[in-house]
Amino acid sequence: MLIVFAVALLASPPPASPAVVVGKLTEQAALSCAPDGTERWGPTHLEVGFIRLLTPPSAAAAQIGRIVVVEGEARAKPLRQPVTPCQPMQMRGDWVYGPRGMRVRRTTQPFPAFAAHAVRPFTGLSAVTGPAEIAITVTNPLGRPLEKLTLTMAYEGCYGKPMVVDAVRTVAALAPDESRTVTFPRLVERAGTGRGVDHAAAALVITGQGPAVTFDLQASLPDMGAAAVQCPERRRRPLSPPPTTR
Repeated sequence: MLIVFAVALLASPPPASPAVVVGKLTEQAALSCAPDGTERWGPTHLEVGFIRLLTPPSAAAAQIGRIVVVEGEARAKPLRQPVTPCQPMQMRGDWVYGPRGMRVRRTTQPFPAFAAHAVRPFTGLSAVTGPAEIAITVTNPLGRPLEKLTLTMAYEGCYGKPMVVDAVRTVAALAPDESRTVTFPRLVERAGTGRGVDHAAAALVITGQGPAVTFDLQASLPDMGAAAVQCPERRRRPLSPPPTTR
């Protein structure tokens, strides 16, 4: 009996690794309009990407504003409360108003909440801004393979009505500790405008999954250790000569 029990223990599969979410950790809150017409922010909570963290460990507070790896389990209960300012705000459809300013929702939320057990910095992303291109290096520090990742550089319009242009690159499967580098132009032109380069690289979005791994990651160039891209000086049409008078 003891021998059979020991064999059964040896044959049992190893415990499953906890689920992992990679994203930027921020402090958020719900906004409400009080009867007297003042706007009030409710109690704060943490989000990784746009996923609300449940019972985050105390060490998470030191990682706010950084790209992190969160271990835990996904939860299906929707917890996001609507933001209801007193005065209607003219905003783009992907803008999200928060207590620390405006965020841009560039991804589809994979699940609404995540029960967090551990939070640590994500060290697998870096960038270098060159004269014409931005080099993005992605490394897999998660100790498990990653399936195909999609890297999307979002370019925000420099002038006039705010518009977005995207450039997409893909990274094939990454083994643990493996790295890949892709490049994006610093500036692009929105097709059909004829205005020249009028959109500047603003944020990198990474989506993709691996075994129990989800990316809900949006990072600015400074988040990745690179210099932000500045818009070029706007080209102005020459002024027409004044009408002649007789």
